[in-house]
Amino acid sequence: MIRAPVFVSLVFAIGCSASDAPVPSGPGSLDQSHDFGTVFVDPRELLHGELEHRFEIPNTGGRPLRLAYKGSSCGCMEPLIDAPIVNPGSAASVDVKMRLAGRSEAVREYVVLTTGLKSVPEIRLTLSAVIVPRLEVLGLVNQPIRVAPGEERLVSFTVRQLAPRSEAMDPLRMEGANGDDNFSARLETVEQRGVDGAYSVAMTRVVLRLKCPKDVNAATEAIGKRTLRFISGDAEIEQPIVWVPDVSIRAQPSAIFLRYGAGTSSASRTVVLSAAAPFSITDVRSPCQWIAVEADEAVTAQEHQLTVTVPASSESQVKRSGSVSTFSIGVVTDHPDQRMLRIPVYVLHAQ
Repeated sequence: MIRAPVFVSLVFAIGCSASDAPVPSGPGSLDQSHDFGTVFVDPRELLHGELEHRFEIPNTGGRPLRLAYKGSSCGCMEPLIDAPIVNPGSAASVDVKMRLAGRSEAVREYVVLTTGLKSVPEIRLTLSAVIVPRLEVLGLVNQPIRVAPGEERLVSFTVRQLAPRSEAMDPLRMEGANGDDNFSARLETVEQRGVDGAYSVAMTRVVLRLKCPKDVNAATEAIGKRTLRFISGDAEIEQPIVWVPDVSIRAQPSAIFLRYGAGTSSASRTVVLSAAAPFSITDVRSPCQWIAVEADEAVTAQEHQLTVTVPASSESQVKRSGSVSTFSIGVVTDHPDQRMLRIPVYVLHAQ
C-alpha cells in the first residue's frame, strides 16, 4: 500500500443546536478533498497499489450523524467508516482508499456518503494525485518481433527514469541480458535533465540484437524469449522480449512506379514475391480494367513473379499531365499468415 507521509485530517462542523444548524450553506459546502500531489510509484505497485487518506468528521451538533456509503466515481474507491453513528461531541474517521489500477496519470476520484440529515444529506470526499512511475518502458509494442530467417535485426526502445528533483537519480541496471548467438542487449545513455523543475528524468536506450536461424524448419520451432529486468534503486520493471521467424511474403520492389503518357508504348514492371516458407498464388486482383496483372509461373515454391502492365491504349492517355494515379493490386495466396498481399501502383501521367 502506498501511503501519504502524513495523514492530514480535514475537519468540518455539522450543527450545534437541537436542529442541524448551523452548517455552511450552498450545494457541496461540506465536500472535502485531499491532494497527494505527485506520487512516485514503483512500477510493480501500479496495478495493485493504492493511496489512502483519513478524513476526520466530528459532530459538534445536537443530532447524531448516520454515515453510510452511497457510491463513488469509480470502482477503484473504497471508504471505511469506523463509526457509522456519530453522536454529538464525537467524531468518526473515514479512511478512503484509491486503487491505482495500472493508471499513471493525473487522477481525481471521489466517494459519496449520506449523513441522515435533511440539511446536508450527502458528503463528497475526493482524492487526487499525479501518479508517476519511477521506471517506464517507451517505444516497444508488446508483440512478437519478427526476424527473417538467416538475418539479424536491431531493435531499440527507451527506459525512462523519474525521480523527485530533490533526490539523486539512481543508476539504471539491466538483468537477463546474457548474450548468445541469437540475442544480445546493451544500454546507451541518451540524456538526463529536469522537467518543469518538479522532477528529474533520465532516458536510456536499450539496443537489442535479435537473430533467427537460417533453416526455416528450425526457425519455426526456435521462438526466442527473454525477460529483461531494469532496476533503479528500489524500483523494478520487467519487459518480456519475444522474437519469431518472419516468414511473411515480401514484394520486390515493394511498390510499382510507372511513367506513362500519350503516344508511348505499354509500360510494365515485374514484381518478385518471396517468402521463407512455400506458398502459392491463388488469385490476382487488378484495381481497374486498364491495368493488367499476370501471375507468371513459379520460380520456386518460395518465389513467384507478377507482371504488371499498363497498355498503350489505356485511358491514362487522357489524364492531365503531371498528375499521379494511385492503385493497389491484390494478391491472394495460400500462405497461412498472409492470405492477402497488397502492392501499391503509382502511375505518373506525362506528355
